[in-house]
Amino acid sequence: IFLNLTSHFSWIPAELQDTLMKCQIRNSSMRYFAFLAVCVLFLSSAAAAEESLHYANVASSYKTLYDKLHGRANIEREVSVVVEHLDLKASDTFADIGGGTGAFTEVVRETAKPKSTMVVDPSAGMLEYANANYQQLKTVPMDALTFAKSSGAKAANKVLIRGTIHHIPEDQLKDTFLALLELLSHDNDSKLLIMTRPHSPSFPMFEEAKKVWMENAEPLEKYISAAENAGFHVEVPDALPLPVSMPLQLFFGLIRNRIWSTFSYFSDAELVAGIEEMKATYKGPRIEFNDDFNLLLLSLPLKRN
Repeated sequence: IFLNLTSHFSWIPAELQDTLMKCQIRNSSMRYFAFLAVCVLFLSSAAAAEESLHYANVASSYKTLYDKLHGRANIEREVSVVVEHLDLKASDTFADIGGGTGAFTEVVRETAKPKSTMVVDPSAGMLEYANANYQQLKTVPMDALTFAKSSGAKAANKVLIRGTIHHIPEDQLKDTFLALLELLSHDNDSKLLIMTRPHSPSFPMFEEAKKVWMENAEPLEKYISAAENAGFHVEVPDALPLPVSMPLQLFFGLIRNRIWSTFSYFSDAELVAGIEEMKATYKGPRIEFNDDFNLLLLSLPLKRN
């Protein structure tokens, strides 16, 4: 079975296929663990593909969905926090990594008026929306690690990663923080702000969705440790609670439309069943909760070797 997997499944990178086929794994226990490793690789690749497809599917409606969730007041609160913590000025070059459609990036640009603004995202569908609607933004079709290592990123000195840090694969987290540190090292005023939702979701979900969320999210401490190990000076500002109040049926509609990538793991029928489960708890005409963001502010260390 193991040999069939390594030789016939195209999802295994060619380099790994060659290595596995050349290795003479005689011990049955070693064959077993090697098989498990390949299965883990498949599952992680499948999850990444699922999320990529999700963002392609929701690109055209994502801004509308998010506006329904938060409205102008909460978005302005978020922008104010970003501008304040990054100390974003007209002389800065701002990069929003994982900025998706660029809708939030554009509000930051309009508010702070930095010299240049980039929206960085691996989803072509998301950036297609940004190109069509926000001509002042420079779109960069890359993930965080690729962008941080690219020559085009070198001008950036103020960087935001908002609500997407959990999409960086665990095996790339160390290299991503190291590359970001190198990217920002040209300017002592450089800063990186990470906004990430809690490991345990602060907003209503059905039970299976909560499990998926927690499987894909990481505790804040993990990001703090990775950033400090890379050499960043890390501050933990107060969390940002965004109060949400909306008609209950509208909120259920956001779930059906998969406003968060967590819901991309469920079929239409499974989402309907999940919403039915939630109706046993949420019965009023409206639903109220906080959509919380934890904040990490990263800057260059005072002394660099």
